[in-house]
Amino acid sequence: MRYIIQFVFVMIILLFSSLASWYEGSELLNRPFEWKYSTPFSEMMNGEVVSKADIIQLDYFIYSLKFQPFYPLLMIMSILYLVYMSTYLLLRKNLKKFYLILGTTGIALLLLSAIANDFSSQGGQYVSQLFIALGIVNLLFAVGYLFKEHVNSKPIGHSS
Repeated sequence: MRYIIQFVFVMIILLFSSLASWYEGSELLNRPFEWKYSTPFSEMMNGEVVSKADIIQLDYFIYSLKFQPFYPLLMIMSILYLVYMSTYLLLRKNLKKFYLILGTTGIALLLLSAIANDFSSQGGQYVSQLFIALGIVNLLFAVGYLFKEHVNSKPIGHSS
């Protein structure tokens, strides 16, 4: 039951933060000078953005992340929490696999932080810092689990 409550709570946060990000990002429509720098999905799908009609709504999230990063960061954290919780529920009978995935995710987040660090906006810097923090936390949990397993696997009275 506690997982259902967590899942529902995090889904509500994800929905709210997504709607807030989408709303804040819609300001992109009124900033034509920003279209060249904040519409990567529109450019992929439609080529050069020359009018509001060319902008795909997914780019609203990019714009929001760059200039109003609170809700997009909340979205990222909510998504990651849902992934962690789902993975745990699927693998709770085999915690070794769960912590292996957690460690791998930690490494991936640290690599993504390097990419996000190249973004020139303040929001990009926040994403990079969030990915570094989450990556380190993931790795600490994974290494902590491995250490605990190593200590617990030693026979009693065995000294090294």
